[in-house]
Amino acid sequence: MSDSADHPLLEVRNLVTRFSTQEGDLIAVDGISFDIERGQRFGIVGESGSGKSATLWSIIGLIDPPGSVVADRISFDGVDMLGMSREERRRIRGSRIGFVMQDPLAALSPVFTVGEQIAETIRCHESVSRSEAKRRAIEILDSVGIPDAAERVRTYPHELSGGMRQRVAIAIALACNPALVIADEPTTALDVTIQAQVLELLEELCKERGVAVLVVTHDLGVIGRFADHVAVMYAGRIVEQGPTEQLLRSPRHPYTEALLVSQPRLDSERRAELPAIPGAPPNLLRRTPGCAFQPRCHRSNGRERCCEDDPVLHAVEAEHASACHFSDELGEIGAASRDG
Repeated sequence: MSDSADHPLLEVRNLVTRFSTQEGDLIAVDGISFDIERGQRFGIVGESGSGKSATLWSIIGLIDPPGSVVADRISFDGVDMLGMSREERRRIRGSRIGFVMQDPLAALSPVFTVGEQIAETIRCHESVSRSEAKRRAIEILDSVGIPDAAERVRTYPHELSGGMRQRVAIAIALACNPALVIADEPTTALDVTIQAQVLELLEELCKERGVAVLVVTHDLGVIGRFADHVAVMYAGRIVEQGPTEQLLRSPRHPYTEALLVSQPRLDSERRAELPAIPGAPPNLLRRTPGCAFQPRCHRSNGRERCCEDDPVLHAVEAEHASACHFSDELGEIGAASRDG
């Protein structure tokens, strides 16, 4: 791997992921681009079916036929991943790139102890003895907040709570000191208190180890708490992207604005029902002209340009981009609508 810091840790350019079906090609990821810097906390947010998880699986090389992945560039630490063999990508996964799945119980083997699974990950990627792998497994379990780690290495996944299992999954992702950890909906199956603990753990590890973290979620609350940069996905495309604080304070796409309005607020005294985004995401097998969000957009009102021209992602402020024809009408107006 390159030692140079002149390039981002992860570069994705014009990524397209499609699946062949009897009804035609379904484009799950449609020409997206983004960078992740070393030590950065990057979030991808959107509804189910927006292409978030397909993006992750495409990057780490886990899309199998009838799926296919093309891109102008996918590079990790300056090395082209598109030209790698499956074996070369497998070696990077688990060593340089850690992966935390949504459901740790499904991801962990029920027939091996958590210690055995962490040690096996280490031995799979590094030439170390069994005793050294076990020692490191205990050390990693302790670092992710598992109490009595020396005893818990002999525990099976089903004997742990959901929060503890997720900590084990994070421990496995960190076992070989990766530069990037990818987490796919890491808090979905957890209650609110445990969610906060897991996010705090990821943030601490990011700072202490200098690890970059890519989190995918449908929850803007998770993004607001954890990520310092966010990409909002809709219908396979990035429709808004920028620094998290700026984007959440001043959204410049109606979809982001609608997601924010639909989030519950603890400081609100009102008990009215949360507004929902009307309609449903588009059928990706039958794309229509114009903006994909237009049929659900409360700001479009049938505007001709929205119905006919497909908006492209363009800069609206420094490091902040939006794919909306009328992004200049949002911003602080969007903030005012949330506060009102």
